[in-house]
Amino acid sequence: MKRTCFFLFLFFTFAYATQTKTIRAFRTSQAVSLDGNLNEKIWAKAIPVANFTQKEPDVGKNASFRTEVRILYDEENLYIGVKCFDPEPKKIFAKQMERDADLSSDDSFAIIIDTYRDLRNGFLFMINPNGAKFDAYITDEGQYINENWNGIWDAKAKITDFGWSVEIEIPFFTLKFKPKRLRWGINFRRFIARKNEEDLWTAYYRNEGIFLISKAGILEGLKRIRKGKPLNIRPYKQKSGHRGFHCWNL
Repeated sequence: MKRTCFFLFLFFTFAYATQTKTIRAFRTSQAVSLDGNLNEKIWAKAIPVANFTQKEPDVGKNASFRTEVRILYDEENLYIGVKCFDPEPKKIFAKQMERDADLSSDDSFAIIIDTYRDLRNGFLFMINPNGAKFDAYITDEGQYINENWNGIWDAKAKITDFGWSVEIEIPFFTLKFKPKRLRWGINFRRFIARKNEEDLWTAYYRNEGIFLISKAGILEGLKRIRKGKPLNIRPYKQKSGHRGFHCWNL
């Protein structure tokens, strides 16, 4: 009897430990002003996730500083709001300013989204406290990283008295997805430069990481969204010297 109870205990402990994490997106009809403040009242209605775990340097331990992530959406856009708490904001390190710069040495926050839920491929978005953005398309769980992929998205970050915060807007036309399959894979990563600390929402073991898309959590709650089409504008110059623009929907 004791042996049976012991194995049942191990089974349920393992099942609980390996349960996939979820985050729910809250639909909004209110405009979100991208300024990095998260001061719109609608943000308070989105339930945050904050249970981040260290991958480096102390694998499996709770993150040194709290990170809160909230998600909103409307018909055309996905909004991610992040608060990165830090008791010493003056020690936040952010050097890069340019698009697609190397953010590996800066404090940063990253998101990966697996819209097809194929557990292998995803869209990566990263930002530092200066608002410098990096994006890429990840294939085969990091076997190939297409840094030439440049999605249309916007983000604003701000260093605050509690640390730093960021608001991100990703138009749905930037993401490829199936309208009838709106349960997506998602994961989050925070890097604290001065501590060389890497914190993840899930996939935090040493042999894992944000590129291990098969271990990502789940984004739930998306309904009635539109893929849309981005408008591409390309300037041209005629032989006569006149300038103009070609415009078309992709």
